[in-house]
Amino acid sequence: LRYQPMFPELAAETLSYGPCQFPTLGFVVERFLRIQRFVPEAFWTIKAEIQKQGRAIPFGWRRGRLFDRLAVLALFELVVEQSPNGAMVVNVSEEPKS
Repeated sequence: LRYQPMFPELAAETLSYGPCQFPTLGFVVERFLRIQRFVPEAFWTIKAEIQKQGRAIPFGWRRGRLFDRLAVLALFELVVEQSPNGAMVVNVSEEPKS
């Protein structure tokens, strides 16, 4: 309120200021710039399951996404070689993200 007499053109409007607003604006601008600089990167996921006695037993792993295609192929080949009855690829899908 003490700044309104110094700036009569702002007398009718709310003038907001405070010690937290400038750093907060910095966080907002930093996040905006990170989003603008983002470059999408291809990744792969592996979903595996075993069919046993008519039931599907899913296997998951914590890593989630793999960004190295060669590593995915190496894991796939390892599963195929170590599987006593052979492994079968049921589905390969590509989902573009925006």
